[in-house]
Amino acid sequence: MNGNLSPFGASSLHVQPSDAAAPNGSRLTIILADNDPATRRSLAESLSRFHCLVLEYSTGVEALEAAACEEPDALVLSTRLPDTDGLSAIADLRSTPEATTLPVVALAPAAAIEERDEYLAAGVAGFFAKPASGTEVHWAILRALQGNLQQTASPAAEPEADLPEAASF
Repeated sequence: MNGNLSPFGASSLHVQPSDAAAPNGSRLTIILADNDPATRRSLAESLSRFHCLVLEYSTGVEALEAAACEEPDALVLSTRLPDTDGLSAIADLRSTPEATTLPVVALAPAAAIEERDEYLAAGVAGFFAKPASGTEVHWAILRALQGNLQQTASPAAEPEADLPEAASF
């Protein structure tokens, strides 16, 4: 693992697809919402190298509808969508009981660093400047899923030590 920090506080991670499995060993289904086709394509290709199934959408409404139907493992969304902002989409998502613990990763234009604290307060698993590294996004999702699994485990359960420690998001 490389300890270099990005401007958003996440470590630059270099891992192989075989090193990064979902906590239960299954393939992750990720909803990706961004209005820029090039951003979607690049991130989807990167995440698919980790054996993720990536469902791509260009609007927040489409992504939230898909989240209600597809039972994804995570949602990756732009902070700037044509029909909603990321904070509103997260609030809408969290208003449904089945999505209260769904990991969300926010993607922001580099100029939007001032929004970072608002998104962290909204409970995102990661906040990254575009273009985001698929590796960093994947690890943020895995760490969030590991935390969700620990929350549902018995209080005596030992935390998993399989995932590398990353800087605070």
